This record gives sequence, C-alpha cells and structure tokens, in this order.
Amino acid sequence: MGFFDIIEKDPNIVVEFFKKFGINLPLLLVEWVMNIIAIALLTCLLWSTGKKIYSKWEDILSFFNRNRKWRRDYIKNGLEHSFGDYLLPEKQKCYVPIQSQSTPPHYFDEPDEAVASAPRQELTSMFVNDVFTQNNTNRLLYCILAGSGMGKTTFAVQLFVEYVKKYKKKTLPYEIFIKDMGEYKVLEEIRTLANTLGETAHRSILILDALDENLMASENFEIFRKKLEEVISPFKFVVITCRSQFFPNEQETPDYSTIRQNTPNKNLLRYNKVYICPFSPNDIDLYIKKKYMGFSKAKRKLRKQAIGIIAKCRHLVVRPVLLSYIDDLTGGSQQYSSETEIYEILIEKWLEREVNDIPNQEEKKSLYEELIRFSQQLAIKIYQNWRETGEFKLDAKQMDDFCQKNGFNTSKYQFRRRSLINHDAAGLYKFSHKSFLEFFLSKHFFENPNFDFSFEGMDMAELFYQGFCKREYREQRKHNAFKIYSTDYNYRTNEITLQIEKKTQYNFKHLHYVVEPKCFSELELNWNAYDNNIQEFIEESSITTISILKYQRMITGVKQLLKAPHLQFLSIEGDTPPNTFIKEAQKRNVHVFLNNHTIVKGANPVSFPPLKIQLMLQLEKQTSLFEHSQFQSSLDIIKELLSKEDNNRKEGPNVF
Repeated sequence: MGFFDIIEKDPNIVVEFFKKFGINLPLLLVEWVMNIIAIALLTCLLWSTGKKIYSKWEDILSFFNRNRKWRRDYIKNGLEHSFGDYLLPEKQKCYVPIQSQSTPPHYFDEPDEAVASAPRQELTSMFVNDVFTQNNTNRLLYCILAGSGMGKTTFAVQLFVEYVKKYKKKTLPYEIFIKDMGEYKVLEEIRTLANTLGETAHRSILILDALDENLMASENFEIFRKKLEEVISPFKFVVITCRSQFFPNEQETPDYSTIRQNTPNKNLLRYNKVYICPFSPNDIDLYIKKKYMGFSKAKRKLRKQAIGIIAKCRHLVVRPVLLSYIDDLTGGSQQYSSETEIYEILIEKWLEREVNDIPNQEEKKSLYEELIRFSQQLAIKIYQNWRETGEFKLDAKQMDDFCQKNGFNTSKYQFRRRSLINHDAAGLYKFSHKSFLEFFLSKHFFENPNFDFSFEGMDMAELFYQGFCKREYREQRKHNAFKIYSTDYNYRTNEITLQIEKKTQYNFKHLHYVVEPKCFSELELNWNAYDNNIQEFIEESSITTISILKYQRMITGVKQLLKAPHLQFLSIEGDTPPNTFIKEAQKRNVHVFLNNHTIVKGANPVSFPPLKIQLMLQLEKQTSLFEHSQFQSSLDIIKELLSKEDNNRKEGPNVF
C-alpha cells in the first residue's frame, strides 16, 4: 500500500500537474518519490513524539497512577486542615510552577527588575528531582523566603503533593510531613513526630510553613530558633517558608544553625536561603490562560478584560494571591495605584457577593454594613487571639462567644468558597489569607490611633496603612489644611518645610508615612494652630528650625517645642516667651530669635541653616556694624532679601 492508496487519490493528478509546465514524469517515479517523502515525514513525527514521551515518561506514569488509593490517602492524611483549600480543583488547575532565585527580590525597586535581573529555577522540580533523592546523602536545611502573597504556602503544599505523586508506595525514598508554623503547639507536635518516627526520622522530610506567623518567633526569634532547631535536628531534610520582611535585613537572616552535621569535622548545618520570584510576564500570561481556558466568547472576553487590568498595574499583581482574585478586578476601567486600592475593591466585591441574594434593598444595605463591622471586629479578635495563643484563627466556641458579645449572627453569613473568611473542615474560622486580616487591622488602626497594635510581623498592614495615609494626605492638600514647600537650593534639595496656618483634625504623624521623616527640616506654625498632635509630630521628625507666627504668651506649650530632638533654631514673632522657656533654650543650645532679634545664642551646628535664618544672622551682624556708622548699603540689601525670602520657595508636589 502506497501513499496515494492511503489518501485515496490518483497519482495521475500529479503527473498532469507537471505536464502544464512542460515536465513529463513517469507515473512509477511519482509514486516512488511520494512514498519516500511520506515515510520520511512519518519517521520524523514518530521520532519527535517518542522523544517527548520519553522525557515525560515519569510524569505520564504519575498521571496514570495519581488516583491510586495509597497516594490519595497519603496526601489526605499528610496535609492538615489548614492546607486543604490548596487542593481544590480550581487552584490546582491554575497552578503555575513557582520560580526561585538566589538574589532577594526586595533588593530591586520594582518586581519586574527582580524577574529580569536574576537567574530563575523551577523550585518544586528542583526539590523533587534533585534534592529529595536517594543519591543525596547530605542533610540539608532550606529557608524559602518571599513577600506576602507570593506563593509560599502554595509551594509548600505543591512540593508535598508532587513528591508523593512521583513515587509508588514501595519506592518512596523518604517519608514526608508538613506542619503549619502558625500553630501554637507546633514545636511539641514536631517533637512528638520525631519521637514516634525514632530512627526513621533520619530518613524523613519535614516542611514547615509560615515561620513568620508564629507568635513565639515574632516575640523573640533567637530563643524560638534554638528551640526549633532542637526539635528538627533528627530530620534529614527540612524546608522552612517565611516572609522575607520577617527579618529586618539580609544580615539578620540566619546563615548557620546550631545543628551539628554527622560528619568527621562536625560542621554546623547551614541555612540554604532561596527566594521565590515574583510572577514574570510569562507566568502571569500562563495563569490567565489556565484560569480562563477555552475558546468560547465568554472565556475570550474574560481573558481580554484580565489582560487589560494587568497591563495597567502589572507591578501590583505579581503576587499570585492577587491574581487568584482577578475576577473581582475586571469589568471596569479603574487604574490602581496601590495595593490598598486593590484590596478595597476585592473586599467590596466580596461583600456584594455575600448580600447579593437578598431582594430587599434595605436589608441588603443593612447586612452589607454589618458585614463590614463583623469583618473588622473579627480581625481584631483574631489578632488578639494570636497575641494570646499564637494562632490566627478561632474555634467554634471562641466564634460563638465573639458573636454573642458583639451582637452578630453567623447564620446570616454564608462564607462561600471565594469568601475572605473561611470555615474549614476542622471547624476553625480564619481569613483566607493573612493579608486580608492585615488590611482590616490597618484600617482599624488608621481610624483608631489608640488601638493597641504593632506592625511587628505585619509588613502588609504597614503597607496598607501607608496607602491610607497617602490618600488622606491628598484629600487634606485639597482643603489647604497645611502646605509643604521644597527648598529651591541645590544644597537642600531633599529638605522640606511644613507650614501649618490653622487647626485641623489631621493627624500629622501620618505625614511620616507619606514623606520620609528625615526630609522635614523646617516648620512654620501659626501659634493658634498648636496642639498635642503637632507636638508629637515634631518630636518624631528631623526638624531643625521652627518659626512661630502670632505667638501669644497665654497659649502654653512653647517650652514643649524644645523637645524636638534635632532643633537648632527657633524664631518667634509676637509676645515675649516666659523665662522658663529661655532658660531651657540656653540649656539645650537652641538659638532663639524674637521678632528677628537674638534672645538666646545657640551652638549653631547646622552647616546650611535655612536662608531666612542666615539672613537674620547677617542682619544682626550688619546692624551691629551700622551702629558704628558702617555698611548702610549692606543692611538695606539684607532687609530686602529677608522680606522676599518666602518668594524663593516653591510648594511641594502632590506626589508625596
């Protein structure tokens, strides 16, 4: 059977075709040549297919074996309740292999720079194929570092699953276990596990997720670290995931443990630090293709919308946790300038879904507002529970007590699959991701400054808080509650003057999250606007010069200004300050002007004081010379410069 028999065509068609060009070919030659070409193409196709099958043979075997009962049971029993959500079909379908790099991503200004500037390696494959193998005789300790929402827990779960899927029951080289470090009694659980395994612990893998969520680690890491290293020492391979912001800087990330290797020289076991990469453009595109897989009109439309949103804020959605909620960001033309804005939209969409089934508009609005209060109060309760017990969750009894105390009825809240608050199989209530908890906490802290809250271990909360402060700043600038000037002189390009003319409810300490505290050099203050809020601000800033306008002695507080840690010059226009103030200024070496005349001479250590201060000092010097009938023209020039000095400044931009 030849080529033309297979395709059921007459070879004379080819002969007749070439005759049109004056070429006469024998029929036998045509059949012979076409048969050779067909055989060559078929051989190439089979060779290419065979190579692909050979390279993926283990994956193919794993695919056909993945539903075996022992694998199902191993994964089900091995993963605790807190990891169960990561095995949902939707999450598995959208999984994009996590890449790693040896250079910390936070060293770069933008995530795109981190992606482009460092070599990448597929992380799960590295461990499964290169580290967790029988040929590897070394004991190894890994620390996997990444920012919030970058896929640390997804990696931990996927590593567990992919490792189990690779092997048959009889060929599994090492037992593997995974623990949630957010559990308060995790050290006891690890010690119990090691004792139960006995000698086989030396042939076991231990994955520890979310070191940063452990209360004891947050309070005193060095003490906790010693206890942790003691209980993990029996295991052959240990992989620990942690937020990179948990450590203040790269130098404070541990290099060596206290665990001795079982070698002749007894060297200390080293922490192998690996950093999870932000999603690259290709990773993001792959995620979108997997999430909206299909050729229907609806799927194509969703892909187009998602790609449009990502194009506007690619540097914000490199976090996999945000991509998983991309549905909530599509459908509009809004551009997002910060993570705070994105999370606000995600929370708003979630609330709308929760109340969407209620037909009555009044009831819908009432439940919407109640859910906001519920979420914020629940975040506070979970945070307080973490401070007390070390766990970011509430059990059923704690939840009932919380609802009863605050007048909430949980039966009205459905907590769907895409809810920000989860009720898992173990009966525990928690936020679907720690970053949502941190959002509600930062919002409450912003609205209630007296709330007992610390950003320690809450780097995303501080990022959200900064977003709230920047938005408030823009709104206050519109109402002229204060003004910010940047000085137009080369030697003071980074120094800023704050001018406050009237009382305002604005919390000036929020400015430290908009403008770097060290940038503030001068404060111009209408004395009628002075209050404790301003006093707290100057005590936390780098202000070297304060100018008081319309000073009235009856309004107390001028002595408190001397508490500014970097204060060198203080200019007063108005009444004479009390003697106690003058004595304190002398004690602190602060140079004080009263109505442009020195009443306290300070040390004047500032290399380049504000121009106004320089002119005032020169005016005094020239006035002294004038009293001796000298330099009349110089005195006039300095007075003119002093009167025009304010015109040489420009108001600071709104981008702070």
